[in-house]
Amino acid sequence: MQRKDISISTIVIILLGLVYIGASLVPIQAQGGDAPFIVLAEPKVQIISPGEPYVPIQFNITSLINVTDVTIAPQQSAVFTPSFQQSVHLPELLAYHWFNKPVFFFNVSSQATPGYHNVTLTITYYVGSNPVPAVAYVSVPVLVLGYSAFVVSATWGTPSSPTIASPGSQDLPLTIIIINDGNSPAYNVTVVAYNTTYITFTKDHSYLGVVPPGTEVQAVLLADVSLSTGQGVYNVPIKIMYDNGLSYTTEVQVPVTGATSVGVFSVWGSLGNPVVVMPGQQNVPLTLVVKNLGTTTLYNVTVYVLKNDVITLSQNPVSIGVVPAGQFNYQTVTASVNSSLQPGVYDVPVRVVFNGNLAINATMQVSVVGYATIDSEVFWGSPSNPIQAAPGVTYYPLTIVLTNAGTATLTNVTIQFYNTSLITFYQPSANVGTLPPGTPFQLTVVASVSPSAPQGVITVPITLTYFNGVSKTVLLRVPITGYQGLQAQAFWGTTSSPTAASPGETDVPLTFVIRNLGTVAMSNVTITLRSVEYPFKFSQTVLGLGTIPAGLYSEATVTASVFPNATPGTYYIQLNVSSYGHVTTLEVPVTVYGPSLAVNLVTYPPQVFQGYEYAQLTLIVTNYGQGMAYNASVAINTPLEVV
Repeated sequence: MQRKDISISTIVIILLGLVYIGASLVPIQAQGGDAPFIVLAEPKVQIISPGEPYVPIQFNITSLINVTDVTIAPQQSAVFTPSFQQSVHLPELLAYHWFNKPVFFFNVSSQATPGYHNVTLTITYYVGSNPVPAVAYVSVPVLVLGYSAFVVSATWGTPSSPTIASPGSQDLPLTIIIINDGNSPAYNVTVVAYNTTYITFTKDHSYLGVVPPGTEVQAVLLADVSLSTGQGVYNVPIKIMYDNGLSYTTEVQVPVTGATSVGVFSVWGSLGNPVVVMPGQQNVPLTLVVKNLGTTTLYNVTVYVLKNDVITLSQNPVSIGVVPAGQFNYQTVTASVNSSLQPGVYDVPVRVVFNGNLAINATMQVSVVGYATIDSEVFWGSPSNPIQAAPGVTYYPLTIVLTNAGTATLTNVTIQFYNTSLITFYQPSANVGTLPPGTPFQLTVVASVSPSAPQGVITVPITLTYFNGVSKTVLLRVPITGYQGLQAQAFWGTTSSPTAASPGETDVPLTFVIRNLGTVAMSNVTITLRSVEYPFKFSQTVLGLGTIPAGLYSEATVTASVFPNATPGTYYIQLNVSSYGHVTTLEVPVTVYGPSLAVNLVTYPPQVFQGYEYAQLTLIVTNYGQGMAYNASVAINTPLEVV
C-alpha cells in the first residue's frame, strides 16, 4: 500500500481552502481591459486528484459594467488543461448580473501537488460602440486535494477458484488484487508484473481503467514457474501505473507449494482392449499413459522414448496433450518388439517434456510376456472326411491344422515345406497370415509318400516364419496307416461274353481284373504287358484302369493272339501294375484250351450186308474240348470200297 505524504503546510492550505469554500467563493477581478469581471470557480466533483481527466468546473461570472458580444474560453495552465476545445458566447452581460454558470472540463496534471492551482479563462467582449474587442485573462484558484493509495495482494487462480502453483507450472493464472485506499479515483490504471528468477510471466500486464476509492479490482495475469523452483514463498515485483504518469511499485508474495511428478506407463493394444505381445512382434498398437502425480496441470506433454533394445516406435516423440493434476492422458502409436528378447518385463527410458521446455526423465515398463506354441494335427483327406495313406501313394491331399497355443497373436505367418526321403510336398510354401491364440488354421496341400516309408507315424518338419523373420520349427506327425494289396486275374472274352482261346486263334479278347485288396484307393492305375510273351501276342501293351477304391476292382480288356504251335495248358503272364508311381509286378495265369474230338460213323441204311451196294456212310466229328479245332480232317481206313 502507498500513501502520499502530506505536509503540515498542505494541511493548512486544505483547511484554509475549506474555510474559503465554506464562507463564500472569493471573487477574482479580471486583469486587463476597462471592464473587470468577478469570477468564482466551483468544481463539480467532491475531490480533485492529480492526473484526473475530464474534471467539470463551473464558473460564476459577474461583470462590473455592461458588455456585449462576450466569448468565454478556458486556457491551459500549469496544472489544468482543457479536455477539448470549448467556449461559451453571450450576446450581452449586464453589470452586476450573475451569468448562468458555464461548465468547462479540464484534465489535471499528474504532477500536481496538493493545494490551490489556478484555472485560466479568456474573456473577449465589447464595450459600448467601440468596434475593437477587449480581452481579459482571469485566473481562478481551484483546490487539488485528492490522492490514491493501493493495497495489493495476489493469489494463484482466482479468489473464488484458487489453485496451487508447482515447479514447472505453465500459463498459470495469477490474480493481482488491488484496493484503492485513497480518497479519489485512480484513472487509467494498469498493472504490470516483472519476471524473477523463478517466476516468469507470459501475460505480464492488465489494464483496469478507473479504480474508485475503497473499491477492490482484480487483474488476471499468466505466469510460468521454473521447474527448478523449490517449495516456498516468492516475492514478485508489481507496478501500478495510474493518473497518466503516476506509479506505485510494490512486491506481492506468491506461494509455490505444489510438486511436479509424472508416471509413464504402457499398455499393448488399448486401455479397453489390452493384448499380449512377444519378442519379434511388429507394428502392434502401444498405448502410452502419462499420469500427473503432481499438484498442477501439465500442458503440451510430449513423451520421448529414448534409445533402448526393447521396442521401436513408429513415431517418436509422442504427443500427449494436457494432463490435469491427479489425472492421466494417453496416446496410442504402433511399436515393434526386438526379436532377440526373452519374455519378461523391461524398463524403457523416457523423457517427458511439458510446459514448453520443462522435462523429467522417467522409466516406462514394457511387458513382453507373450510366447508362441504351435499345436499341429495332420489328416489325410480332411478332418471331416479322413482317408488313409499307404507307402507309395502319390498326390494325396494332406490337411494340416495349426493352432496357436501361445498367448500372442502371430502375424505375417508363412509355412515352409521340406521334402524328405519319406514324403514329398508339391508346394514349397504356404501363406497363413494372422494366427490368433486358440484359433485353428486349416491348410490342405498335396503330398506323396515314398514306397519305402514304414507303416506307422512319421515325423515331418515344417518351418513357421512370422512377424518380421522370426522362425519356429514344427514337427508334423504324419500317419502312414494304410497298405496296398493287389490281386490280378485274367479270362478270355469279356465279363458279359466269356470265351476261350486255342492255339492259332487271333484277336481274342483277354480281360484282366485288378482287385484292390488294400485300405487306400489306388489312382492312375495302369497295366503294362510285354508285346510278345510266348505263346501270346498282345495288340497293346499299356492299359489304363483309373482309380480303384479300396476293396473294389477294375477291368481292362486287350486282344491277344495265340501261337499256332502253342500247347494247350496254363501260362503265366507278367503284369506290371503301376499306381502312385509305384510298380507292382504280378503273374497272372492264362489258359490255352485245346480241342477234344470224337468221330462217330453212321450208315444208311443202318444195317449193311455183304454185297450191298451204295450204302451211305456219315462221319460225325464232335469237339468235346474248350479249344477250337482248326483245319480238322478225317482219314478213313476201311476194307470197304468207298466210292
